[in-house]
Amino acid sequence: MEELHKEDYRDVRGRCSRMSRTEYMRELDALLQGISKEEREEAMQYYNDYFDDAGSENEEKVIEELGSPAKLADTIRAGVNGNTCLLYTSPSPRDCS
Repeated sequence: MEELHKEDYRDVRGRCSRMSRTEYMRELDALLQGISKEEREEAMQYYNDYFDDAGSENEEKVIEELGSPAKLADTIRAGVNGNTCLLYTSPSPRDCS
């Protein structure tokens, strides 16, 4: 079995690889297909903004903070299904001084 590092995640096919922002967001979008279009678009916009706020030089750090796309998708779905706002569980990089 392959050893996973903090910045490595298994994709939906079980492959282990380092993800770029584009790959991370593409996989997150695929994993959120079971929720409403509006909720999915809101979540995707929030996390795209999150990456933008952090800056391209911090993409790996953001991916590490957010965890795997599957874990984040589970959190988002739990919030949608429980009618609670769990989309914004991580502090925004702009909130850090």
